[in-house]
Amino acid sequence: NTDSIKITDIDSMLIPFNISLDKNLDIINFKINPLPNDNYKIKINSGAITDFFGNSNEPIFINLKTKAYEDYGTLFLKTINNSNLPYFIEIINFKGEKIIKKLGNKIDGNYSFYNLIPDKYTVRIIIDENKNFEWDTGNYLKKIQPEKVIYLASELDLRANWELNESIKIK
Repeated sequence: NTDSIKITDIDSMLIPFNISLDKNLDIINFKINPLPNDNYKIKINSGAITDFFGNSNEPIFINLKTKAYEDYGTLFLKTINNSNLPYFIEIINFKGEKIIKKLGNKIDGNYSFYNLIPDKYTVRIIIDENKNFEWDTGNYLKKIQPEKVIYLASELDLRANWELNESIKIK
């Protein structure tokens, strides 16, 4: 029940938001347009969220603070190829977590990844032959190869207030 959820900034102004559920229906994603160096309060009243079994939540209060733009880094990635293969690009942090996924139809272009937390990253491009936007492992019995995965050769060490320019050539 979105009427029972309020997001306010430091001045107690209501912030518009959108809500979505992940594909397993067990994680709620809030989408807002945050400002740098701002404080936000999320108030979820009791009964706003109901699960599969009919159980509802207790009141939830969350305080968040955003950082300044200078506390983040930017990655500019150039892909070099002239192929019309469908693909997607993933930015992966040092822990192996997918941070960003960008989709595309032609591997040849420039991509910008803004507001990345300073960390060590790697980039991978997955040739998505069946266009389902997921990496498919293939099938040994049906003699189907897994979708091709291409990694950037070097690890990226992104620091606060840095811009990295990288290029990856697809053969």
